[in-house]
Amino acid sequence: MKTNIIAAALIFLMSEVLAQGVSSPGVEGRNVFAGSSIKSKTQQRALQENLIAQSSGEDVEAPVLRSFSIAGSVDVQKVGAFALITAKVRDNLSGARSVSIGVTSPSGVTFGPIYILRPMPETVATFNATLGTNGNAMLMRGSFGPWSEAGIWLVDYVQVVDAVGNARWIYRDDLVAKGWTDRFTVLNSRNDRQGAVLKQGVLGVRGASLAANAPGTTQPGYIFADLTIQDRGDTGISGVHIAEVKLCKVNVPPPCAASGQSILLKGDSYAQGKETWTLKVAGQLVRSSGANIGNELGDYRIVHVGLLDYAGNYVGLDSIEFGGTTDFKTLFDNTIFTLTP
Repeated sequence: MKTNIIAAALIFLMSEVLAQGVSSPGVEGRNVFAGSSIKSKTQQRALQENLIAQSSGEDVEAPVLRSFSIAGSVDVQKVGAFALITAKVRDNLSGARSVSIGVTSPSGVTFGPIYILRPMPETVATFNATLGTNGNAMLMRGSFGPWSEAGIWLVDYVQVVDAVGNARWIYRDDLVAKGWTDRFTVLNSRNDRQGAVLKQGVLGVRGASLAANAPGTTQPGYIFADLTIQDRGDTGISGVHIAEVKLCKVNVPPPCAASGQSILLKGDSYAQGKETWTLKVAGQLVRSSGANIGNELGDYRIVHVGLLDYAGNYVGLDSIEFGGTTDFKTLFDNTIFTLTP
């Protein structure tokens, strides 16, 4: 009863303010009202409901970003050469819990989100984190590697989230309008912006029985292929990282998405920095079991090959039979695999 009396009193006071028109303070994201006079009955009702929720202890308002900056640059060839992110956030009730940003490389590739998480939510919080190298991986969830692209990287958005999940997005034009940082520099003396090339492929098996088990198991067997791949670079060669080969049932056009109509072979390499590498890719056959649909019997042919190097350059090769530009018959010793009972 006491809460209802307080809420009613607050609603009355708010209705008096609304009659004069109010503006939303602070930095606003695209998904909220910003700086406009709120006078409509619908908006009044929304604010009143929000006020009732807050009086009963429920946080329904997203945090507000008070300032944002990125100082310094990232030199991926040097240890400890990083950029420092600083974000100051205010939340009205449950406390700011996390900040995340999305970024775009100079060539237009987007990455993120890069998360900054606090061990405990606070209503007034400063989030600090570094952008720098982390092992030998390319930029993935916040870390740069030795092959990350050099140049000016742009901040696409900043997202702030409170302890109960209320979120606000602040986009690049909002950052610029406030005079805050919307970019940072990545330095790298070794650039690789060129994708790998498939030089040759060998399909390891021309046929197999679905009933046959893999040695020492009760599971279906595998099919595999060996791919000879050459990576190219600008001022450095990153080397092939991941490759895949997709086979589809003959007379079924890609993407042959129906269950049982395709076989995918995949493989990872440890060929970082190697110009040429032979990579084995493999995939296990699937038998029908209950609701699980297994591979259909019959002929399959190669329709796609994908190559990813350590710098993040991806090359997709598609068969000329289905609108692509690659004749796999000129690259593989055999392009047909037959699955028998």
